[in-house]
Amino acid sequence: MVSNTHSFISTLSERHGFTEISEIGRGGMGVVYRAFDEKLQRYVAVKQLSTELLDEETGLARFRAEMVTLGRISHSAVVKIHFAEVTENGDAYFVMDYVQGENLSTLIRRHREWGNRFTVAETVELLRPIAAALDFLHMRMDPPIIHRDIKPANILVPDSTASESRSLLTDFGISLAAEDTRLTSLSMMIGTERYFAPELVPGGENGPKDLAHSQPTVGSDNYALSLIAFEMLTLQSLKDTMSPNQWAESDRPFPKIAALGLNQKDMGDVDRIEQVLRKSLHPAPAYRFMTATAFIQALAQTGNRASWQRPPRPPQNAIANQNTRIPDVPTPSQESSSGFEFNKPTMITLSALAVGLLVILGAIGTFAFLNPAWQEPESAIADAFPKIISDKPDSPGWAGLECSAGVAGENEQARIVCSDSDLSITFADFGSQEDRDNSLDGAERKHWEVGT
Repeated sequence: MVSNTHSFISTLSERHGFTEISEIGRGGMGVVYRAFDEKLQRYVAVKQLSTELLDEETGLARFRAEMVTLGRISHSAVVKIHFAEVTENGDAYFVMDYVQGENLSTLIRRHREWGNRFTVAETVELLRPIAAALDFLHMRMDPPIIHRDIKPANILVPDSTASESRSLLTDFGISLAAEDTRLTSLSMMIGTERYFAPELVPGGENGPKDLAHSQPTVGSDNYALSLIAFEMLTLQSLKDTMSPNQWAESDRPFPKIAALGLNQKDMGDVDRIEQVLRKSLHPAPAYRFMTATAFIQALAQTGNRASWQRPPRPPQNAIANQNTRIPDVPTPSQESSSGFEFNKPTMITLSALAVGLLVILGAIGTFAFLNPAWQEPESAIADAFPKIISDKPDSPGWAGLECSAGVAGENEQARIVCSDSDLSITFADFGSQEDRDNSLDGAERKHWEVGT
């Protein structure tokens, strides 16, 4: 619950000179207001936290410390938090960017009303920035930050001119550092049940058995993102495909995606799409994709294949009983002795086979031309790091990082750079260990064993 609304609005006006304050969202975690900042001449969003999030153990001191950490987040797909305060009445709140647009929950609802499922391409376009933001929070922040409430309502879809990112992650009112244990002291599970990972089920097989509530993790954040993708593609929540008891079990059943349906443009690739979703929503965290970006990248490689593009497979017995034979081409002497003649249908058949073979060879050659493998000298680097570097240039490798040949530096024989908007990894070949050691400053070097 939150305290008196009128009192809180008055505090915002007196403290910060905010005007035009109006409520734009309310939930179990608090209330969100839009306000106009007279000093900066722009609108801001204010999140007033529910008092249940500030129990005796956590306290206001914990809130202030967490807001300092959240204030350090700087990512193009994360709504920026400006500052946090506590009123004289003990109301905790933070001020962040106001984004003109709508949230993903509204967008999904509109698609559902029209029965218009998102395509794989549309889903990837909207969720790729969120995946990058999650990997940034999980892997680049120190300590790592767990959002804990990944859901469509907390993903903003800005107007075309409102942001450089296609979508934005917001509402960190209940996030926590990875080592935070306050969830065990609460009498409720924090977050949104529809987007809970199975390991958060109390006493479940994939979660601790000695806690009232299992701890949210990087894996549970990523699982929630996969649930959103599932919902966009099928217009059904995974939770709604099973009974409440099944949802509460750690080993949740997984439906057949073909029975739920996809956008017609993707139905021809339903098996691969289901394979990716099954992996990302596996009951055991260890069997899921390692990062949110890896899941999105795997999903991006599916779809865009309508069901009518998949030719029907002939019955197995029809394949076994086929006895198609191309007649032997006789030599001139054989023609005279056997009486075999090149009639017109035979010539057409052989010509068609020859053309078909040329088309196949041409397609293979074109594919090889458009998708070349790494060439020397970069190929030696790619061969040394096959699990990180893509198998061909200008393609995604580990965690979706796009790998391409870089400009070799002084004393380097070759260089490959794998990067996205947030992370860049450079691989360089110096030819010999001696040249490498002479070229690099050893002060900040780390030694990596093969397989690390």
